[in-house]
Amino acid sequence: MTKLEFLKKLEKKLKILDETERKEILSFYYERFDIDEKNNKPEDETLAELGSIDDIAENILVEYGYEKEVFTKKPENFMIKTGIILFDLIIGIWVLLLVLIVGLVCTSGIVFVFSTPVLFFQYNLRDALILFPSTIGLLLFFTFIGLILLELFLIMLKNIIKWHIKIFNPLKKGNFEKIDKLTILPIFKKFKITKKRYIQILVICLLLVSCRYISNFFIVQNFTPSYLYSKEYTCDLENELNGSSTWDISVKVTDTNIKITKTSSDLLKIKRNYSTEKINFDVLFDKENNKIDIMMRNTGIGWFNAINFRFFKLDSSNQSILIEIPEKLLVGNMSIYSTNEEFQLENIKLNNLLVSISNGSVDISDITSNNNISLSTSNETIETKNLQSNIIDIKNRNGQIILKNSLADAITTSTINDDIIVNDVRAKSISSKTLNSLIEYKNVYVESAIMKTRNANIVFINDNNSKKLDKLITKTTNGDVIKNISQK
Repeated sequence: MTKLEFLKKLEKKLKILDETERKEILSFYYERFDIDEKNNKPEDETLAELGSIDDIAENILVEYGYEKEVFTKKPENFMIKTGIILFDLIIGIWVLLLVLIVGLVCTSGIVFVFSTPVLFFQYNLRDALILFPSTIGLLLFFTFIGLILLELFLIMLKNIIKWHIKIFNPLKKGNFEKIDKLTILPIFKKFKITKKRYIQILVICLLLVSCRYISNFFIVQNFTPSYLYSKEYTCDLENELNGSSTWDISVKVTDTNIKITKTSSDLLKIKRNYSTEKINFDVLFDKENNKIDIMMRNTGIGWFNAINFRFFKLDSSNQSILIEIPEKLLVGNMSIYSTNEEFQLENIKLNNLLVSISNGSVDISDITSNNNISLSTSNETIETKNLQSNIIDIKNRNGQIILKNSLADAITTSTINDDIIVNDVRAKSISSKTLNSLIEYKNVYVESAIMKTRNANIVFINDNNSKKLDKLITKTTNGDVIKNISQK
């Protein structure tokens, strides 16, 4: 081995050191060789005196604070490193991001605590007094849960960083101190919040939240009427009833029971029952454009209006609207948008019907449409009977669909995790899709039928089973198909 080979191998052994440190060490050995060379000492003798390169490198690294296992262990297996990288890309990064995002969202509750006085602008005094402490408790509870999640995120991050560094680029012993300082615990120490006090704060927050439900049950339900106010809007349509023009009706409200029916009177009536005057309710009768618009918006400001959260809806805040439409009025398009309550419609003729309810039930009957009927909701039941239309489209999410005694060219029904029941229906085509729930047709006379579900039965039974379908698709997994109908 020559001097240059020795120095090159030593430099390679010391590659985990900083470049400046390596240069200082190599400079020392360069000088050693130069001095011996000047003293006419053979290079081989100098190399013999210095000893093994491995021993030299080991002593130097230990002197610089490296653990012995760092430079004595065998190189990591390529497959292990590849597996770690794949773990990071597929699982690690996403778990960290999820914990971080949820933690930040929860912790942001502390900001909204300062906007809770908005409740007194949005609700009547009694409801605001009930919601105020429980809302603060809820926001503080989420804030402290968020802090726990953020600390969990930092713990996970620190351990993952240490794990990766030890495998891919070993550090000096003690160099993890800066990483270990990543924590939010000093925040608690600053405010003298111990573990015991932390748990006490969480319990107090939960007790404040429970005030909303306790007050709702003992005060709101038992000691107050459902509605405190009532108002009626009327429009005389006597001159418009004999014409051939159609009227469009639009309803956009929240947390309101809606019922629409017909009347023999020439007056279109809208009766509203409500419990707070902190909500703007507008009714527009536009005779020039043949439009009736019913709208609702909160006068309160702040983030309460940006979310649809049942926590802020006490039983006393229920509202209802009864719309009575003259039976001679020609209705064109009717669109209904609402949340959290029931919608009822009966005995109406129109061109198109669009109903979109969030977290509310839909009950319609005796409806004749010249074109389309479209119904959608979530988490509640859609029940219909005596419908007649070219197209009937019913969509639900986590709720049951019931369709009875109806006539159409095309019918589509779809839901998730609940049953689809269709009885006494005639159509050219029908399609039903659900997950993990029953699809049942009884006395459904169609030319084409598609029925798809999972982990549940499909039933298609007609009293008159002599007529075969042009197309019949029944598809289920882990369920039975019970039918007395066949395809041509």
